[in-house]
Amino acid sequence: MASHTRQPEVLRELGNDPFIVAECLARPILSERLVRELQVRSNPLRETESISSWAKAKTSSVTTDQADSGYYLPEIASSTIEDPAGGCADSWTATNTTGAPSQRAYHTAVWTGTEMIVRGGRDANNDFVNSGGKYNPARDDWVATTTTGAPDPRYQHTAVWTGTEMIVWSGRDASGELNTGGRYSP
Repeated sequence: MASHTRQPEVLRELGNDPFIVAECLARPILSERLVRELQVRSNPLRETESISSWAKAKTSSVTTDQADSGYYLPEIASSTIEDPAGGCADSWTATNTTGAPSQRAYHTAVWTGTEMIVRGGRDANNDFVNSGGKYNPARDDWVATTTTGAPDPRYQHTAVWTGTEMIVWSGRDASGELNTGGRYSP
């Protein structure tokens, strides 16, 4: 797959997983096509107006990347438009809980672009937890994160995603405010 693409680094970033590649790269294009087809059926464009000009006119806040690529996201006016997976675009689906971190509060979570990483917090007994997990929505599965080298247990801390690492800083433990942290590379 990588030998036939102009950006093999994107495929590597997605783990060269065909399912994830389809979800992250093909699904948005197919979804846009479906939205355009539904729009045309419900409100046909004048013959002089093109889909491209309609999409550009209907775009709210286009990022520089979108403008440079020529890819525009049209606004969706109705929450009843179904997505290609067969569900309603405005709906909830329960996540798998097998392998999920223990229940907790005051934890942090970051989004990596493909996974949510959860870290720290307090459990049901009000104890500090030093664990976490990674949730992948494309596979609907959880994988525990390592505690080797992890910062001390904490809650009410801050976490950010740098693009390659989750950085955890500060927070509280039994002795008070912390002035420590750590970096996690998934």
